[in-house]
Amino acid sequence: MEQDKIKALIPGDIGLIYRPSVDSTNTEAKRLVKNGKAAPFLVVANEQTSGRGSKGRSFYSPANTGIYMSLVVSDAISPDTVKITSAAAVAVKSAAERLSGKTLRIKPINDIYLEDKKICGILCETVYDGSDSASVIIGVGMNITTAVFPEELSSAGSLGADVSREELIAEITKELLAIM
Repeated sequence: MEQDKIKALIPGDIGLIYRPSVDSTNTEAKRLVKNGKAAPFLVVANEQTSGRGSKGRSFYSPANTGIYMSLVVSDAISPDTVKITSAAAVAVKSAAERLSGKTLRIKPINDIYLEDKKICGILCETVYDGSDSASVIIGVGMNITTAVFPEELSSAGSLGADVSREELIAEITKELLAIM
């Protein structure tokens, strides 16, 4: 993944933090906010070693086969992450359909499916930096070309389209910013 290409494609006021490998982009984003990094910024990784999903589930995130990103935006006190998650699912679906030409569906509230296979999960979290304001982390993990999954992930699939991961990250970022 080319971080310079991502930076050139995302809006200029969004900071980009690229990690070749990270435990979780959402966890990294939380660390950055708690250490004083101001929103808005985007954390992108080529792989996650401990990708996280909703309800404490893990998200399989092998190198070079998907997009693993977390967009951090400022929000008011007590942001409604359920509404943000629902809106994020629509934004991610729209960007992925536009670039891939595939028809996707949302399994409420945070999963994107291609036919009967889950190809994407969205995890929204709120983090407080010690002041009265909060930042919202919108995490997106999408399998693009992942071909082999652990046995316990029989419902997982991939987008299977010839799309640039950098362009998809940029399109998703633009869609998410439009809803915020």
